[in-house]
Amino acid sequence: MRHHFGAFYSQEKNWSDLGDLIPCAFGLLHFEPYRLNVLEGLLLSLGGLTESLVRHVNTSLNAFLYELNVVESDLDAGKLSVVGFMDCCVKLLEMNLKHDRVSNAILESVKIVVNGGVLDRLGEADDQELGQRLVTRVFGAVKKELFKSKDVKKLTSGIQIVTSLMDYSLGAGYEIKTLWEFVTKYLIHPFPAMRRVAAEELYLVYSGHADMFPIEIEGLLLEQAWEAPLDSGVRDTQRQVAQCI
Repeated sequence: MRHHFGAFYSQEKNWSDLGDLIPCAFGLLHFEPYRLNVLEGLLLSLGGLTESLVRHVNTSLNAFLYELNVVESDLDAGKLSVVGFMDCCVKLLEMNLKHDRVSNAILESVKIVVNGGVLDRLGEADDQELGQRLVTRVFGAVKKELFKSKDVKKLTSGIQIVTSLMDYSLGAGYEIKTLWEFVTKYLIHPFPAMRRVAAEELYLVYSGHADMFPIEIEGLLLEQAWEAPLDSGVRDTQRQVAQCI
């Protein structure tokens, strides 16, 4: 560790300043033996920060990820890559299944990453199927975490992750039917607020790729009162939306 970070840590640092502290903490993720523990600690720490500090950390996280190689290279063997970071998040989700204190923080972090456009860099890799495999793995972990959950914050983060995966997949030319059907199920969720969230997120996917969807989907998503009772037409509209892919 001293060999890799000696010069960096020898510089004068203000350890009470997040601008100095956060890059140092993220740098520790390059050390594989400590990677999962350090990442878990960083993500849990985010939960105790104020909104303004969380925004600062989010910016630092995306900047850190954009500096990484997409995949591990021979020249930087052992150093963290974008794919490696996502693998770590999935592993932490699997290790902490239904452990809300940890899993909610991980979901929030994954949401930041996929919304930040980092996945778009996967096209730089020689392996053309890399993006599809990563989408499948992230979706599988999120699906397990959301199963039978009644935590609105968790469900919202999970739906936003899946719709971001859809947005990326459409741009990359991947199949999205499984992802689409998963989110449309929340259009008839017992919680009216979750129905509205699902409809809003699906509309964002549609609006970004309108030429890939039937034109009637816009009216279905916008004109239905999703917070109305399920037997007032919500179920019928949900079925129509689900069949649009």
